[in-house]
Amino acid sequence: MPEEPRAKFPLGELVMTPGAAEAFERTGEQWSTYLTRHVRGDWGELDQHDVQENEYSLQHGRRLLSKYTLADRTVIRIIWWYPAIKGLRIGMADKEQPFATGRYCTVLQSLWLDR
Repeated sequence: MPEEPRAKFPLGELVMTPGAAEAFERTGEQWSTYLTRHVRGDWGELDQHDVQENEYSLQHGRRLLSKYTLADRTVIRIIWWYPAIKGLRIGMADKEQPFATGRYCTVLQSLWLDR
C-alpha cells in the first residue's frame, strides 16, 4: 500500500477570513480537505508560472499559494508565508482583518470574482 503524502512545510498559525468561513458553511465542504491538499503540495488550479514559483518557494521559504473552486464556484485561496511585520493585515477580497503573527501563517481566503 502506498504511503500517504506528507506535509511539505509547517502550517503555523491558521487564519480563515469571514468570507471563506461563510463559503465553506454555504457549500458544506470541509476546509480541512483543501488545507491538506495545500500542505502536501497540491496547488489546485494555479497556472504553470505560479506552480513553478511554489516549487522554488518550497526550497527558499517564500510565499506559497493554492487556489481551489468550491461547488458554488466560490474561489478559495490558501496562502502561506512568513509574516515579517507584526500586526500584518489581510484583506484582498474580504474586509481587512488583523491577526496575531506567529513564525509562519496560513490564510484561507475567499474570492468572489468567479461567482
